[in-house]
Amino acid sequence: MQDGIPEYELVLHMCTSISVPVNLLAIFCIATQSSNTMKKIFLTDLILFILIAPRFYFPLIAGTMHGLLFHIGVPYEVQTIIGFGTGVGMLSACIQAIQYRHCQIVPPSSVLARNSKTKTFMNCIRYLLFCQISVPAVITEPVNQMEAKLRVAAKYPFHPDFFFDPRVYLLQESPFFVFVPGSLVISYVTIELSFYIVQSFRQLNKRVSHMSERTKRLQKKYFICICVQVLVPCIFCIIPIGFLCFAIVSGYHVQFWNDIAVILFGLHGTFATLVMLPLYQPYRNFCKTLLCCNFRPFQKIHSLAVT
Repeated sequence: MQDGIPEYELVLHMCTSISVPVNLLAIFCIATQSSNTMKKIFLTDLILFILIAPRFYFPLIAGTMHGLLFHIGVPYEVQTIIGFGTGVGMLSACIQAIQYRHCQIVPPSSVLARNSKTKTFMNCIRYLLFCQISVPAVITEPVNQMEAKLRVAAKYPFHPDFFFDPRVYLLQESPFFVFVPGSLVISYVTIELSFYIVQSFRQLNKRVSHMSERTKRLQKKYFICICVQVLVPCIFCIIPIGFLCFAIVSGYHVQFWNDIAVILFGLHGTFATLVMLPLYQPYRNFCKTLLCCNFRPFQKIHSLAVT
């Protein structure tokens, strides 16, 4: 078993010390410098680093928990559902953000225009289904962990020395209930995001449109910013998930890359915030006032400008 990142738990705590102030700044900007439509906070990175703090040993479907929930005695099954559900639930929220902008771009007569009760219902169903991605694996987990670990150890000779420690949680002996749902989620997210993005740009590039040329230019600029803001966390989630699926199927194991995958996944919100702050003029100006000591925390604007 190859060694991973030294002092892994310390690294997770350091990531938390970076993500907390960045996210607090984003929360303050959104609360005081934008309209109500921008008040959506994603705290997946804090949940991952503080509450769960997992360490995976793929291609073994096993891992350890080092977060607050572990120390207060929350069962591994509950932590697994919370961790996987939070991650893929964030991907569902990214789809919804792009979908909302798409509704504002297509013609009002389109069935995809604006929000409807049906669309809201479908978004809720998708979110609930995404959040249950780990339930099949949890309900079919090995009842006798020690016997299951012995069978897995005979199959994978590179298991860690501490694999038989009770703190190591073996979710599944085979990858089916992890790989298949993960692959389906990645495929679905990619297809739906691609549809909304391509359809939106096609509409914005049409010569004959229900929008004026000036409105189209503004909508295109704003939509590009939304795409960047949404695709950054998606990339930081999909790449680690894709790597873990590859490791499970191929049997590839390098513990360092397992650790990096968790860290990248957990920092997706921080990187998305760092991209968001310079993209929008109110946030950019607010950060400048902090640097120039011209702090006016409750001077609120009512629209977002992108330049």
